[in-house]
Amino acid sequence: MHHKLKILALVTEAYGGRGGIACAARDVLESLSLDPRIDKISVLPRSAVDKVEALPAKVHQGIANSSRLTYALNAVFSLRHACDVVFCNHVYMAPLAALAAKLASARLVIQVHGIEVWGRLSGLRRWALEQADCVVCVSRDTRMRILSQCDVVPENLVVIPNTVSEAFAPSNRNAAREKFGLKDELVLLAVGRLSAQERYKGHDRVIDALPHLLKNHPRATFLIAGDGDDQARLEALAQARRLGTHVRFLGQVSQASLNDLYNAADLFVLPSTGEGFGIVFLEAMAAGTPAMGLAIAGAKDALADGALGVCVDEVRFPAALDEALSKPMTSGKDLSDAVHQRFGKPVFNVALSHLIGRLAA
Repeated sequence: MHHKLKILALVTEAYGGRGGIACAARDVLESLSLDPRIDKISVLPRSAVDKVEALPAKVHQGIANSSRLTYALNAVFSLRHACDVVFCNHVYMAPLAALAAKLASARLVIQVHGIEVWGRLSGLRRWALEQADCVVCVSRDTRMRILSQCDVVPENLVVIPNTVSEAFAPSNRNAAREKFGLKDELVLLAVGRLSAQERYKGHDRVIDALPHLLKNHPRATFLIAGDGDDQARLEALAQARRLGTHVRFLGQVSQASLNDLYNAADLFVLPSTGEGFGIVFLEAMAAGTPAMGLAIAGAKDALADGALGVCVDEVRFPAALDEALSKPMTSGKDLSDAVHQRFGKPVFNVALSHLIGRLAA
């Protein structure tokens, strides 16, 4: 290769962002920054709600701008510098990324997560996906849904599952439980935004299952980490079920405390019907905590079709939850090792390295 690649990354959020998509963007950018064939990565985010800490070498992040017009103008203005690859982390921004790639005569890579491609795509978004040199899908389900809607060369649709940080690992369980004021509770845990637009996450399914669950497991307590505009509804639901202290809302838990929170739990449970993948499943299991989800969409990939986590039918969920708490589950170091072996950074970096090889060819 004659010169190192310069990448323009148009992202919804990355550094300073919260949630799974921001985490996925950071993982991709960090991995790309390690590749010796990359010279510079210029990141243009729409949103950055938290303070941006130190960035990886080669990564430069501009100021977030939520105005659609200003953001588009900034993206085009960024093209005054040479650009070899335009990376886009969300299909909503794919048309802008496709236009930028054409203007810069650059290669186009679009990362697609899940539920954003479940409905009928607009003609403009389909066109953008069809222009891409590579569409990175986080799961088999996501790849299948794009193939069903878009005229894309199948070889250009690459499945690269999300990865998990080495920071998630088994730690001192007693100390972790003490940190969150836990004693002898049997702890169910869910982590994620409490958004009215993301009710598919299934927090209410766990709350609905609790009254029956408490008959066999009177110490069961459901901890909900995260905040958002759906919290009041969930609090009212827990109150209506007369669950009292058996449901606790923790609010936003810092990244630094997240590993301890996973370690404090007995079972991570997210009966979501809308996961493109589900990084939180990986985080919990990497911390050594068993995880349960539904055998729907991308969650199957994160749970390795039941090989790593419990993966159940939606109708069977309440009964399966009862069963899971009644018998010993794979946990601790063995579970953590298996997750890192399958989804860890080294595996992810190899997959991204192959992608760069395709783009540099």
